[in-house]
Amino acid sequence: MEKTSTYKTAVYMRLSRDDGDDRESESISNQRKIIYDFIEKSMQDKFIIIDDYIDDGYTGTNFNRPDFKRLIEDIEKGKVNCIITKDLSRFGRDHIMSGYYLENYFREKNIRYIAINDNMDSKDDNSYDMLSFKLSFNDYYPRDISKKIRKVKIMKMQNGEYQAGQPPFGYRKSKTVKNKLEINPETAPIIKLIFDLYLSGISVRKIIQILYDRGIKTPAQYSGKKQYLKGNDYWQRSFIQKILHNQVYTGAVVSHTTSKVSYKIKKCVRVPKKDWIIVENMHEPIISKEQFNEVQELMKKRTATRTRKHDHILKGIVKCGKCRRKYDYKT
Repeated sequence: MEKTSTYKTAVYMRLSRDDGDDRESESISNQRKIIYDFIEKSMQDKFIIIDDYIDDGYTGTNFNRPDFKRLIEDIEKGKVNCIITKDLSRFGRDHIMSGYYLENYFREKNIRYIAINDNMDSKDDNSYDMLSFKLSFNDYYPRDISKKIRKVKIMKMQNGEYQAGQPPFGYRKSKTVKNKLEINPETAPIIKLIFDLYLSGISVRKIIQILYDRGIKTPAQYSGKKQYLKGNDYWQRSFIQKILHNQVYTGAVVSHTTSKVSYKIKKCVRVPKKDWIIVENMHEPIISKEQFNEVQELMKKRTATRTRKHDHILKGIVKCGKCRRKYDYKT
């Protein structure tokens, strides 16, 4: 008769709508029930539950998850020597990283891994026979879901629906029509003022000074959100220029200006302007198209390429004590 072993067990559960998970069948409570029932009915070995590790709302396409990190820390501390999940997809959906943990890291640390519904138990070497195939399928699923979601988003963009999160300064999301912008009566006059000042021949630098002198709050200050306020409680030259270049103020929805590197990576890259999706006359304009075009021409004329002839010895070292931005050296 085989000797019964005792395992210090981590119950790991994960759920993410981004992966196309069914919220009901893959719910945390459902995962917990399946795992706890398995532990309770186990006759061969004894599983002592150390803790539940739950990543609710975190994709399986990467392992940058709070409770997974905590689990790894507990493995390193020797608190855990067994991990149980409902199935392999709950552990992760990235083929390469899942394979690393299951075939390398857990073996090196002598960690037993069990995926109940996939009949995976690292205690049995035969469990690894179909592992590569199962991991590949789990990797393919979110890739396919991502393509379908992207296709739907592109279609909405082409229909002129506003798909970005934060509305452009001067607008707000409509409370009655989904994915539509409407003028924000509190901030739209600031946009109009900026365009009017620039068209009157005033430089961006002087516009900033005028905004300060009139006590006009920045977009970050209007939002009131702490994460936006740090270092953004003053008007920036780049932001004013961004406003002056933004076609949205003519009533157009400008979409697909950036794109994710991969469905696994959140990093975005700039999309060439020729591939942007621009649908005109989708909301009330703050400025006319004629004014916008005139501003674009003025900006081209006023933009001059500067050649730096020398640098200061403290370049890149001196920083603002308040926002920690590097000081610019002006000559």
